[in-house]
Amino acid sequence: MNKSFLNSTLLFICAVLFSCCHKDKISPVAPTKSTEKNILSFTFIGLPKGEIDQIKRTIQFNMSAGTNITALKPVIQVSDKATVNPPSGQAQDFTNKVTYTVTAEDGSKQDYTIRVQKEGMPTLLSSEKKITSFKFLGFNPEVSGFILSEESGIINAVVPNGTNLGALIPTIAVSEKAVVSPASGQIQNFTELVTYTVTAEDKSQSIYRVSVQQAPKIIDPLPEFTLEEPYYGTPILEAGSGFTIKGYSFGYQTPPASVKVFLYYNMQEFQASVLDVNINNIKIAIPNDIDIPDQSAEKKPICKIKVVIGSKTEYVHKDFNIVRQGAPYIKSFGAGTLGKDLLKVKPNQPFQIYGGSLGTDINKVSISCQSDQSGAIFNLVPFSISQNIIGVYAPSSFYDGTIRLNVKLGDKYSNDLYFTMEP
Repeated sequence: MNKSFLNSTLLFICAVLFSCCHKDKISPVAPTKSTEKNILSFTFIGLPKGEIDQIKRTIQFNMSAGTNITALKPVIQVSDKATVNPPSGQAQDFTNKVTYTVTAEDGSKQDYTIRVQKEGMPTLLSSEKKITSFKFLGFNPEVSGFILSEESGIINAVVPNGTNLGALIPTIAVSEKAVVSPASGQIQNFTELVTYTVTAEDKSQSIYRVSVQQAPKIIDPLPEFTLEEPYYGTPILEAGSGFTIKGYSFGYQTPPASVKVFLYYNMQEFQASVLDVNINNIKIAIPNDIDIPDQSAEKKPICKIKVVIGSKTEYVHKDFNIVRQGAPYIKSFGAGTLGKDLLKVKPNQPFQIYGGSLGTDINKVSISCQSDQSGAIFNLVPFSISQNIIGVYAPSSFYDGTIRLNVKLGDKYSNDLYFTMEP
């Protein structure tokens, strides 16, 4: 064998071993601690096997009459890495029920109740005493009470507005072998808190307090718009877009199919699509194919929304404009001086018009204005344009009063905004 080749091979092996010995140490990842905490087996040597109920966390034994149950030593098997207290093998008096606590590796705990029943002994009585459900079935859909926690004993329920709280009939379910007072199906006055007592088979008791409230009455709801609301004009919505009408009691658990929303636009009424309904919000969409005429000085924005829920109708008075999909819209101005209500500009002063879908060709856009004081109609000269901003010069002459401005792009008109001038 070639000596130089052998030497090279030995040097390579040494280099590899040296490299391995000097690699950075990898920090071990701490293992996740187990949360398992079940009793898997609980037996008494030489005695009948018990029944484990993992849902109720109980273990039941039935013994013959002559069995001494005052010093039984259970053999207990629990989840891997868990512990149990009292421990396996420790003698216990099982004349009454005994509680065993299993602790998982992560420190979480779970209790099991052990009952040993001898023939001829009085049957061990259940201590379960919970309200498992509290409902009012006379509504469509039915109303279910919400149990805050077993510790608090508070149950809250919300019924539709207008319900007579003084004569409601609850349907109540309780633990097996327990009874509740007042009884399920008994008419009650819920204008104040009503106390219910659940008595277990062993006569121990739990107290619950039930609060029933009406859903708030519908008040004048204010729409929340998808597009931004402008600083100097009415809000703008694009056909096909959606927005949310905010308010109160828009149908408790009401399906969208039972709610109708109508918009009044350009002296016409049309129905919007209802997407979702909850007690405080109705989400709607404006149809894509709505007939939207071009903007003009005479055109009026929407001034009313009608909400119909069953036999109840509510109106929302709120001005806003609708524009065609892709049509230009304007929402605010830049530069100039912000007066009490409107932007003020000086003759020939440059300022910006902010909006959307304004195009990019300065030769295809025109900005028309009309003075409400003199009735004069004139155009502004744009000097820059982008999809969201048009730069224009104020008119060279001073006009008193409010000036209405809109943008025309091709054959499509925007909504109106307003500004004033100063000498």
